[in-house]
Amino acid sequence: MPIEVIYGILLNNHFLGGTLMTPSTFTTESIDHLGIVAGICHQIGIVETTDTFIGQTNRKVSVGQAVVAMILNALGFVSRPLYLTPEFFSNKPVSLLIHPQLQASDFNDDSLGRALDTLILNEAIVKPTRVLK
Repeated sequence: MPIEVIYGILLNNHFLGGTLMTPSTFTTESIDHLGIVAGICHQIGIVETTDTFIGQTNRKVSVGQAVVAMILNALGFVSRPLYLTPEFFSNKPVSLLIHPQLQASDFNDDSLGRALDTLILNEAIVKPTRVLK
């Protein structure tokens, strides 16, 4: 079959080999150096260690996930306040960097502020060695 015919079949969404060929939509998201940073955060277990130390919080974004988000935001070479964190993550693949069920809007200032409050109340910021024990 000539390539023009195959191309025509694909463009017209005809059945080819028993499956319907439909055009795909692709989106791009900027990851820059944050993939490496997120990989290291996952490899050393920041989320798990922090969440184990803090305990269950019954929030959509755990304290450990908020910590990783703040690390990524801080190492994103931007000097923006925490309330702009959702904007920072708006063009980044949050599902790959932090957790598959989270999106940029989940990292609002309320979520991050509560995580910081929880860390301070548990003395995790004042005494970081307590988290690592």
